[in-house]
Amino acid sequence: MKRRKNGMAAERWTGSSAEKAQDFQVSITIIEARRLAGLNMDPMVQVQVDGYKKYTHARESTNCPYYDEYFVFDFNLPSAELLDKLITLTVSLTDFFRVFHCRKWLRPGPVVGTFKLDLWTVYHAPGKQLIISQSFHHKWAVLLDPDDPGGGPRGYLKVDIGVTARGCPLKVPPKKEKEDDEIEE
Repeated sequence: MKRRKNGMAAERWTGSSAEKAQDFQVSITIIEARRLAGLNMDPMVQVQVDGYKKYTHARESTNCPYYDEYFVFDFNLPSAELLDKLITLTVSLTDFFRVFHCRKWLRPGPVVGTFKLDLWTVYHAPGKQLIISQSFHHKWAVLLDPDDPGGGPRGYLKVDIGVTARGCPLKVPPKKEKEDDEIEE
């Protein structure tokens, strides 16, 4: 156990608090996608954390959609269990189908690409301080074909992913004057 400057005890997630159930929030912002394989498509993103799914709105006729949509997933479990959870981001084409002759319903169609990441990787990202909060900020996720992962990139998805204990603020890096918006390959 380490002590902060103000004398309060701070436990690491791997300490004795790892066995107790705690409230955590996983927050994911889907910012934009670029270079999606295909032309004139209507893409949407499925955000999945441990079986819980949420979806972005579909963007019409583009392979470079801008979303800026924010999702929060709440968990009450031991921290060691939380860090084993998997985040799956799936970009798929939108499949509209008609119901009752006049209503259009939306459902995911063919998959463009997926990206998978465990919460342990997010929490142990470089630059972490001894706090119960960590994030990936404006990172490009490489989308791969789930049936052929060695087939090369099928596009890129810019995301923010954060893990915090409920009630703790998420530390966001300060904005740069000119943000580097290039995809890191």
